[in-house]
Amino acid sequence: MEENSQFNQQLQAALAQKQNWFNSVALPDCLNQYRLLSSCVHNLYEMLKKKALISPDPYAVEKHISDIVVPATSPFSDNDIANVLGERLSDYDAILDFIGNYFRFTVDNMPAPKIKKMIELNNFLDWSNLSQNSTQSNTHALATLLSQARINAPAILISMINDCSAKGQETTRAIAKCLSELAVFQKELYKGEIRKGIFEHPDFNSQKAAESPDAEMAEIKRLYPKVMGKKAFYTDLINEIIAENHNQDKAVLREKVLQKLQIREAPVKQEIKKKGPNPKNILIETVMAIGGAASTIEQIRIKLVENFNIFYANKTSIFKKIGAAFKKAFKLKSKPKTCIVKISDVKTGTMREQEVEIETLLADLAQKSKVYAGIASQGMEYEKLISYPDEKIYNFVCKQISECQSIFTTVNALDSFFKTQVDIINRPKIKGLQIDLSAFRNIIITSNKKRGEYQAVKEESEQLNKLGIK
Repeated sequence: MEENSQFNQQLQAALAQKQNWFNSVALPDCLNQYRLLSSCVHNLYEMLKKKALISPDPYAVEKHISDIVVPATSPFSDNDIANVLGERLSDYDAILDFIGNYFRFTVDNMPAPKIKKMIELNNFLDWSNLSQNSTQSNTHALATLLSQARINAPAILISMINDCSAKGQETTRAIAKCLSELAVFQKELYKGEIRKGIFEHPDFNSQKAAESPDAEMAEIKRLYPKVMGKKAFYTDLINEIIAENHNQDKAVLREKVLQKLQIREAPVKQEIKKKGPNPKNILIETVMAIGGAASTIEQIRIKLVENFNIFYANKTSIFKKIGAAFKKAFKLKSKPKTCIVKISDVKTGTMREQEVEIETLLADLAQKSKVYAGIASQGMEYEKLISYPDEKIYNFVCKQISECQSIFTTVNALDSFFKTQVDIINRPKIKGLQIDLSAFRNIIITSNKKRGEYQAVKEESEQLNKLGIK
């Protein structure tokens, strides 16, 4: 009895430490891998669309991702590649964006069934064998189209394709490793819940359970519904618990459990004498932080398009329709659509009105999303940018942060605009923007902080150089 109590204490402590490690180290790293994979997939998808090698999914805007689903993997003929792969890549891109921006990476939010679904998603494409000889239809189709895209393509585009393909392999391998480790941990966590919830329950007859494996199983089954509720009863894991309590090699089995829960330390890198922070490196980190806004900006743009469509749905009278038809017939330019939003002036604390040109705003968002995605995936935009002198990169950073702050203010005002100006009957259809704006704000804050770090290091470096210290 005392032996069991001592093991349970060790087990619960190890489970708590391991769960904290997953939540604070392993899963945040896994999230970063998903975000990098998302950028690579998005860049390849947009490139294939631009080259007309795939057909855009006409129903993409109507699909609302609220949970992890796996796009279809069933076989299809080469004649249907453009349409079928176009739809599946669109779904894959949207799901990865959802995971990278809205899914919570915590142990509690990733039970065994969710992990299984994420593993299936990770196998949607076989990035390690991105070949036309692949037996997987999706992988074969993507490899075929990428091969066509490389024909007579500029070196920068070929480099982007190769880079995204390589990163796809690296990220999915890292994700697979994390999910595999988490799946093992979830099993031990489940067993730990049984030990804590049932074995320590006042109604649990420990003396009877100690008589035989069958007696312990009977006690567990008796109290299981009361303690565990509707949680699934995993017979194989319960049998593992019983073996750890009754098997003649139970000490060895228990030691193996504790070994599974040991925290995997990051590989120790050879120490290199630091020469102090490099201003250029900090500047590049700032650029990458800005690039991380790509998917968020694109999500904001998509929601704005939907919201403006809803807003204007019932605003067009018969006279306006006749006027629009007249202008089209005589090829007259239509007046740009605008709306007036109220913006709070931080300095004065007053509200001011601002006219927003809708098409210009949406075009700016699309352009920014494209450029930032290229930066995030270290594509041609990134390569071109980091080749510039520091001062030119710094000016780019300052301009982007300023423009992002302006976009944030405008979109925040538009969020309030839609909630008050759209017809009451249509307001439930409006897409809220606060979650996206919160993510956008965090990116701006991070970028601004990095810019401040660069300024401080740059000034310090200049002062040391003046003193003759290198």
